[in-house]
Amino acid sequence: MVLMDWVVTQAIINNDTTGFRKMVEEDEHVVDKRMENATVLHLASRLGHVEMVSLILELRPQMVTEENNINSETPIHEACRMGQYSVVRLLMEANKWMAAKLNSENQSALFLACDYGHLNIVNFLLDHTYTSLWLLNIFDHAACLYAAASRGQPDIAKRLLERCPNLANQKDRNGSLALHGACRSGQLEITSMLLRMDSNYQAFQFDNSGYTPLHVAAIHGKLAILEEFASVAPSSFQTLSKHGENLFHLTIRFNQFDAFKFVGGVLKGATYMFYQPDRFGNTIQHLAHIGGLNQFSEYINRESEEKINHQIVGNHRGILYQTELPTTSMNLPEIHFEATILDNKRHEINRYTSLVSQTTEQEEKHIKAHKKNPKKQNIKLQQEALQNARRRITIVAILIASIAFTNGLNPPRGVYQGNSVMGKKRAFKIFAISNHIAFFASLCIVAVLVGVIRFRRKPLKLILAAAYMVTWVAFSFMVVSCVAAIW
Repeated sequence: MVLMDWVVTQAIINNDTTGFRKMVEEDEHVVDKRMENATVLHLASRLGHVEMVSLILELRPQMVTEENNINSETPIHEACRMGQYSVVRLLMEANKWMAAKLNSENQSALFLACDYGHLNIVNFLLDHTYTSLWLLNIFDHAACLYAAASRGQPDIAKRLLERCPNLANQKDRNGSLALHGACRSGQLEITSMLLRMDSNYQAFQFDNSGYTPLHVAAIHGKLAILEEFASVAPSSFQTLSKHGENLFHLTIRFNQFDAFKFVGGVLKGATYMFYQPDRFGNTIQHLAHIGGLNQFSEYINRESEEKINHQIVGNHRGILYQTELPTTSMNLPEIHFEATILDNKRHEINRYTSLVSQTTEQEEKHIKAHKKNPKKQNIKLQQEALQNARRRITIVAILIASIAFTNGLNPPRGVYQGNSVMGKKRAFKIFAISNHIAFFASLCIVAVLVGVIRFRRKPLKLILAAAYMVTWVAFSFMVVSCVAAIW
């Protein structure tokens, strides 16, 4: 059998149609063989052997609709992935509706052609399938365009937009526009094309993670994309993520220093964003200190000092302008009066400078205190971990209860006339008692943990600790019952 499979595989790989036809004449079931969970038509389509595909379709026309056992793909999926244009034409002639079939990941043949950059196949499917617009909508409104945009296929993206311009404003199953994919992978040409179609809409759309396309570009440090947004949609730089983070927060979190400096240049006038906290109360100074990002900290301190010096110099110039001494016709009392005013103003400047230094010292103390105190992010992670533990313990308890219930209905050695065959033996009594304890203990765990009450963190930790111990008790008695059943 193994030798026969190898001979059939070699005939398909070598495109030996004559030898394959002879094998089919000797054994007609050869054409129905599967190699590596795929039919002979899958293998021939993947390799692009048009003659072999034509022969197999002649022998088994219905095989064009058969799927493999791995991801439910038809032969046309294989041909589109590998860019076998002639095979795609041949399979479409046999059954054009196969282009509408999806694999286990909800991907059509058109999607695979877009994802792997086969423009000739994309053009053929769009031109020769009158249901192409319906096909685009059946699995995902924007999956094809997103694949082309993220893979850097501008020609395919243009072809899809020519056929269905509305795809640019549609989101995929992750809530992402095609513009999100182009920004993530740094595809400048496609980003420019999509952004200029409707910048007022696309630049401000969030994906399921709470980020706009500009946020995605900043997170991945795509400077060319940031420059394009600065020229086309500069107002998008002030948009916060759904987590309350501005572009400064994101570039620090993901350690994108060049992007941070570029954003600082674009938002030079929006000084409030430089000191804006996120939803956890962290400014960019806090994030830089907490993360140990000295490069960011030095830049932030330098910019802060420049802003403070600029304000002080501006105030000083205004004071000097107001107290400028005249050069003519001024007596000594007037000069003394003006000098007194000037001294008072200088005292005000010194006092302002001392206040600024005190503010900086207070901010440093706040940062040190922030390092010592528990972080709110860690508290949130702990709460999520507790909820995950709660779900896992519940699943294990349900499994133990199911096994114990099944063992109770089907005791060892079976039942005869309503009574257990082994009911009078000591081992059965041990089995019954242990099984009942495991069953009711696990039910109690499920009843407590499945409750809709939202526990606070500390009570939930205590409840989970108790549930964990009871789960071990139930598991131990279940093991005892299984051993007694064998005994």
